[in-house]
Amino acid sequence: MIQSIAPTSVRYWNRVPWSATRKGASRSSTRPQPEGTEHAEAPLDSTLLANDEPLVIPVSDLRDALTRLLEAATERFGPLVDLDADHYWAIEPDAAFDIAKDPPVAVGQLSDDVSTVRDLLARDDGEVFLWHDLEHAIGILQRIASLARP
Repeated sequence: MIQSIAPTSVRYWNRVPWSATRKGASRSSTRPQPEGTEHAEAPLDSTLLANDEPLVIPVSDLRDALTRLLEAATERFGPLVDLDADHYWAIEPDAAFDIAKDPPVAVGQLSDDVSTVRDLLARDDGEVFLWHDLEHAIGILQRIASLARP
């Protein structure tokens, strides 16, 4: 049985609390530390729901960051990553960004994620189902992140 747990606080790993990034504060202060797992707790309240500044990222920056991260994963794990798990907790993307509501929790499956990524690469026409294919790639990336934690 899947049980939804009501969040009472939000964790910010390697970041200053959200309120410190509000108007007038430098966004560079949110840069993650190179190593470590320090975190700060912030209450879940309406200040987390309001941000007057647009938050954008160039796709080229995201591409460069992902390339760098995947190169680091190759250095750490080699050309093949042993995911060493199959099922994991998942939150639908739409629900993950509506912090005013408790998200429904589902179960994801790495074997399905790997299959979907392989199917994506095998499509002759280059067709991409962006939201669907990204969700499966993200499941794999989350597992790599969990394996890389100290």
